[in-house]
Amino acid sequence: MIKTHASADPETRPRTSTLDRPTLMRLAATEYDRLGAVLAGLDAQDWTRPTECAGWDVRAMAGHVLGMADMAASIREGRRQQKAAIQRGGVFIDALTALQVEQRAELTPQQVTERFQVTGPRAARARRRTPALIRRRKMPMQQSVGGQLETWTLGYLIDTILTRDPWMHRIDISRATGRPLTLTGDHDGALVGDVVTEWAARHQAPCRLDLTGTAGGSWTFGDGGPSIELDAIGILPHRIPARTRYRAACYRSAVLMDTRIDEIADHIYRLSTLVPDVAPGGFTFNQFLIDADEPLLFHTGPRAMFPLVSAAVATVLPVESLRWITFGHVEADECGSMNLWLAAAPHATVAHGVMGNMVSLNDLADRPPRDLLDGELIDLGSKRLKHLDTPHVPHGWEARVLFEETTGTLLCGDLFSQIGDGPAATDNDLVAPSLQAEIMFGYTASPARLAATARTLADLAPQTLACMHGSSFTGDGAQALRDLAAAYDEQFPVPDPAA
Repeated sequence: MIKTHASADPETRPRTSTLDRPTLMRLAATEYDRLGAVLAGLDAQDWTRPTECAGWDVRAMAGHVLGMADMAASIREGRRQQKAAIQRGGVFIDALTALQVEQRAELTPQQVTERFQVTGPRAARARRRTPALIRRRKMPMQQSVGGQLETWTLGYLIDTILTRDPWMHRIDISRATGRPLTLTGDHDGALVGDVVTEWAARHQAPCRLDLTGTAGGSWTFGDGGPSIELDAIGILPHRIPARTRYRAACYRSAVLMDTRIDEIADHIYRLSTLVPDVAPGGFTFNQFLIDADEPLLFHTGPRAMFPLVSAAVATVLPVESLRWITFGHVEADECGSMNLWLAAAPHATVAHGVMGNMVSLNDLADRPPRDLLDGELIDLGSKRLKHLDTPHVPHGWEARVLFEETTGTLLCGDLFSQIGDGPAATDNDLVAPSLQAEIMFGYTASPARLAATARTLADLAPQTLACMHGSSFTGDGAQALRDLAAAYDEQFPVPDPAA
């Protein structure tokens, strides 16, 4: 399947379903049947297996999908669940899904299966009978998608979202149990295509998207842009909290997000994607693109973000012109899409320290990486980067930073991580928000080693600190690094072994 679309205009109308209603209702009925068959095929051990939704095993996930089907099948039950979730307080979808699991916890796996096989078809019928007058109404609360508020119609929720949820959880259960996953083009391919169309309308960037597998297809949006090839089901998000996971089931991970571009130093661009719900106010994942004679990317982002980030890069320079792929250490958010970048940029080379290449990248990278010695320079033509080993700072044996000498920009990875969605660059203090993130996540392997390394990096006298998570810093970077070191010394004192 190959489809060509012009880039959509920014959407101001309420969100509605993009497929025709007979197709949507066919997809709903089929998905309930397929999920019921999956539940019926599980054995006793399968029900206790953990899923990629944090805190949910297969049994809890089945309780949730049964609860959603119960809600869709009966107006009275739907109102009861909504009232109970509101009374519980907090974020509504958190409260709702938790209640669905708790209130069905006493059912045996057989009872859950039998009830779902009865309730699923009832839910499909009830959704099909929802009058057009109701479906055209706007939902009372706006929905946050990638940090932007959208207005949805009830029809979009009833016709589209309530099918994506069991579909996503059917895939979850297959992954958790190792059971075969039934995929067909007319069903799963239609669901994937619907999500792709929404995704393209939201991110507003030209690209060609090739999704492989039975549920895949090919789409072209606008003129130009990168060519992206991914597995249609494999790019679905992994190992994220239940509420975020639920929303991802509704919109897919890439649809949730948008990547913003800002030039934080001369020809150095920050590509920032806010991921909601990782932390209060969200959590940004930032890549840095250096536009030079030999363009360089620092951080690749995870696989699921590749379509967004590559589309952002393409607004600055052709993706295929990238010469260097770099990152601070080996971790999904830093290098998860490394091989996708190597495929998109045929002349690009991964460059990392000797330790990182030896223990990981010689095996993980699709092309041999280049070894960099501590202090070695990469000459990009108009820019020069110095590789500096920082083992275990903030974490990872192979950790390092890069220092761009002509602009005084320190690509400092996870140092100075901050939660929330701040400006692209700031001259405000980053030490306090960085300590807040440290206390929340505990991401530093050795606070004492971090303090010593920060003082060493201060000797570079950076003018810009390019941070992986949160705002970049412009100003006296040396003082900021010394202040960070002092704060870690105070917050995490090293015990006196003689005491």
